[in-house]
Amino acid sequence: MDIDQGKMNKNQHTSLLAQPIRRVLLVGFILVAVVPVSFLGFKLYNVAWEEAWREIVEKHQLLAQNLAEPIAIYIRDQRAALGLLSDFIAYQSGGLSIEVLDAKEKAMVRQSMKKLEGFRSISLVNTHGKMLVSTMGLLSEKQRGAYQQETCFVNTRANDRWYLSGVKRSLLDARPSIVLSFPVHGEHGQQTAILMGELRIELIDKIRKKIKFGKKGHSAIVDNKGRAIAHPNPDWMAEMRDLSSWPVVKKMIRGETGVTEFYSPFIKANMVAGFASVPEFNWGVMVPQPRSEIEAHVNRILYAQLTWGVIGFVMALVIAFLLVRWLTNPLQRLCHSASTIVDNGLQGEIPDISRHAPSEFSNLRARLASLVNGLQASRGELDDLNKSLQRRVDDATRELRGANRQLQTFASQDYLTKLYNRRYFESTLLQIIVSESSREKGFCLMMLDIDNFKPINDNYGHAAGDRVLIQTAKIIESQAGDNHLVARFAGDEFAILVEDNAEQARTLATSILHAVSEAVFEWQGELIQVTASAGVHYHSAGSDCNLDILLQNVDRALYTAKEEGRNRVSMLGI
Repeated sequence: MDIDQGKMNKNQHTSLLAQPIRRVLLVGFILVAVVPVSFLGFKLYNVAWEEAWREIVEKHQLLAQNLAEPIAIYIRDQRAALGLLSDFIAYQSGGLSIEVLDAKEKAMVRQSMKKLEGFRSISLVNTHGKMLVSTMGLLSEKQRGAYQQETCFVNTRANDRWYLSGVKRSLLDARPSIVLSFPVHGEHGQQTAILMGELRIELIDKIRKKIKFGKKGHSAIVDNKGRAIAHPNPDWMAEMRDLSSWPVVKKMIRGETGVTEFYSPFIKANMVAGFASVPEFNWGVMVPQPRSEIEAHVNRILYAQLTWGVIGFVMALVIAFLLVRWLTNPLQRLCHSASTIVDNGLQGEIPDISRHAPSEFSNLRARLASLVNGLQASRGELDDLNKSLQRRVDDATRELRGANRQLQTFASQDYLTKLYNRRYFESTLLQIIVSESSREKGFCLMMLDIDNFKPINDNYGHAAGDRVLIQTAKIIESQAGDNHLVARFAGDEFAILVEDNAEQARTLATSILHAVSEAVFEWQGELIQVTASAGVHYHSAGSDCNLDILLQNVDRALYTAKEEGRNRVSMLGI
């Protein structure tokens, strides 16, 4: 009986194991799937939470960095616009003092200022702090001198470069403002004036408003001292709220970038903020969002992932575990290698596929390898063509710029003496004649001619005559200095525009003639005695004239000097 009972138990044990393979695999998959998941469930939840949280944090940091760059570009664009306006003003003034601008030219400057829509106001201030032109309309005398002690104005005047202030009260209307200063240079690079522009804070706030998410998520911008430039709270913007005591603001001012948590008195909640520093200007940009919103968002993502994860898990166990693994392994290798090749600039090779994989994958691998090889060859040819084209463009650009510089020089400069030529001299004289300044004060026009210049050419040759012209030009330019316009008028004639009275003009002419007669002119070991005659015409203030009459008068004065014996000065119009 005991023997029979043992045989019965053995048969039952054998029948329990002797199940169909499908059932055994199904039970085995269930056990393999359920047991590990049961132990690792809590760990999986924590890992999923951390991953979702990391994505949120990275998004906030990326938003802050993406907001910082447009702000930096905006400021650079406004700085470049102010630089172009500076060049335009320098051109309008002819490289001279800004004070010479007449009413029409000032109106043109003001109209150009108004076209720069990135500025709330732009003012042209001389180096003494007096406002010459402004887009603010009528201003009091006190307002016109408001920039004398302004920090950006003082720094630009001292260091001859642009400066950007933080947010502060405008000296013109006391509104929150950001000042950008830029120097204006004269013909010889000297600083003649300073442009003072006040940026439109509302445009910066408009850029900030584009970053908005969640119910209370927002963005904020502070200057290099931690004061609010743009913020969703208009009262904070109006009072330029000092946020420099906030730890996140301190980090931004130090140029740091990252993500942090802090308590916001504006939202009255704990916030998670991505923050970044605006390159070059040490402004700060932060993108905060209440932690409660982020946690709710992360939970929604996590629950959705868990739900679909369970569904996909069950389906994968029942339907496609082995099939997916068999089909996707070779495909993943091909995709990974293709992505690596693209990321490395078409560098690399397509790997071989296992011989146990379906034949379609082997055919795909062969076609993909052929395509990559062709692209690599084309890429090499294209790179060579681009380099060759860039070299040609660079060479052509350099040649064109050099030609333009030569044309500009030839248009205003005498080729032999390097003085201004007749065209430039007459153009400048005509501007002075039609300007208001010529009616307010007189000026002198001087014409010098080398005595007996033709015999010098005849006796010593034209090369000697050129040497005499060059040396005489240097003497005249040295005696005249930088305050008078000197030009070679024609042949051996030189013209000088003297913005002084008649006696000072006579003194200058006498000193030039004396310097010429005392100079040593030597050619091939022989000394050449050179003298010159000068005619001076004084144009009195308030009198009418034109260019032809002025030139005729000074020519008569020069003719009189020649008739009276040369090497002397003849005055006309006194």
